[in-house]
Amino acid sequence: MGEVAREGRTVLFVSHNMMAVQNLCRRAIWLDGGQIGRQRRIGQVVADYLQHSFSAIAEQVWEDIATAPGNDKVRLRSARVRPAQAMPQTR
Repeated sequence: MGEVAREGRTVLFVSHNMMAVQNLCRRAIWLDGGQIGRQRRIGQVVADYLQHSFSAIAEQVWEDIATAPGNDKVRLRSARVRPAQAMPQTR
């Protein structure tokens, strides 16, 4: 696929494999919910995608207390995984 692209042809490559995307592409379009979320140079789109994907699995919030894990005395409302050397977050 990389050889075809180097020949000057346009190649549409769709993948969640960021290593393959980075190796094969110079620009990327990130589709989020069927809409164009980002359209930039590959490095920035991959960084944004990974940041978004990591944050989506690194935090769980239970809005409804009835579905929150726990018992009559204690219930979790949210849980978050953070690196040991946490960087300041902006929200």
